[in-house]
Amino acid sequence: MIAQRMLREGGKTRAEQLAWAFHLVLGRNPGERERDVLKRLYDEQRALYAADPAAARKLLGVGDAKPDPALDPLDLAAGTALAQALLNHDGAVMRR
Repeated sequence: MIAQRMLREGGKTRAEQLAWAFHLVLGRNPGERERDVLKRLYDEQRALYAADPAAARKLLGVGDAKPDPALDPLDLAAGTALAQALLNHDGAVMRR
């Protein structure tokens, strides 16, 4: 799970974690504008899940991997949404 790894391994600050996830998926560091977009996306998603914690639990219940109970489910759900966006980024899609 990219989001779990981001929260565990990505650094101490949210900015470090977001940049870490970007680099993991895209193989490069985000530019200033990209960092702003990452922060805004994460903050928006976290606010949505804070308003509907059941939606966060539902999202985290999908798949075989079990979420780490030590991590805040709202942070993990927001990180999962961010990871999905990064995986859909043009730079992450293999073109033939």
